[in-house]
Amino acid sequence: MMLVINEPYDIIVDGTIKYYSENATYVDDNKLQGAAEGMTIVVFKP
Repeated sequence: MMLVINEPYDIIVDGTIKYYSENATYVDDNKLQGAAEGMTIVVFKP
């Protein structure tokens, strides 16, 4: 599944993150901090 967000949110997915855009900050296997500028793209496996 793919998630695209244009806001600086904490992103928690129900699964495992496989790929994320370079403007996001990795926190845990299922959590990222989205960027304040630009789009954040997350690919995850449910």
